[in-house]
Amino acid sequence: MILRRVIKHFRQQEWTAIFLDFLIVVVGVFVGLQVSNWNELRGDQEDETAFLERLASDIETELKGTETLLKSATADKHLLEQAIFIVQSNDTDVVLTTEQCRIAWQSHVLGGSYAFNRLLSVEALSQSRGLGILSDTDLQLALISYQRAMDYSANLANFIISDVKNLVDDYPEIFPRTLLPDVSSRFADCQLDAMRASRAVRNKLLSNHGRLGGITAAIEKQVKLLRQLQSMVKRNTRQ
Repeated sequence: MILRRVIKHFRQQEWTAIFLDFLIVVVGVFVGLQVSNWNELRGDQEDETAFLERLASDIETELKGTETLLKSATADKHLLEQAIFIVQSNDTDVVLTTEQCRIAWQSHVLGGSYAFNRLLSVEALSQSRGLGILSDTDLQLALISYQRAMDYSANLANFIISDVKNLVDDYPEIFPRTLLPDVSSRFADCQLDAMRASRAVRNKLLSNHGRLGGITAAIEKQVKLLRQLQSMVKRNTRQ
């Protein structure tokens, strides 16, 4: 319709009308593009807000679980240290408690119970729209760094626990196992005098302690990174 009107005005050499028709077309196209861009921007902002909410929940859940793991790993590490100090001691009046004995013969499995997980919400976004949906480039980089850090920590943990020493199987005479009738699992006793006399057992206890320390340090790093991410997400949510 506008085209027919322009042709009519052109034939009649109505230049002012032609200019106005042209202006109407240009303005219409411009407004249409702006509305489209505005709708797209609004959609991106809504998607970003929804993702930040999922991310905040994901981080909170992961942080709570990781803090619990860190508390457990730290307690195990300290308990194993106490057991090692007693084994290294020549004081015959000092003996291992039941818990200290347990942590000693279980020291080869302590690091195997800790996992370093990627954030699932970030994985899902990366496989769909990508992290470019986030307006905060610092948050984008922090999320990428966290995912890579978890991959590194998982590989490190696998390497650390790949060579831990199973003292119960390697030294059955020092850690004799017994199956109790009212307990489903086997328990091992600690022959403290034999442990003190065996340099190999003492060295392997120290080795397992060092490996547990490496995993504990990795968990500490994970907690630190999660807290940093949590702070960044809160800052973006308030904007």
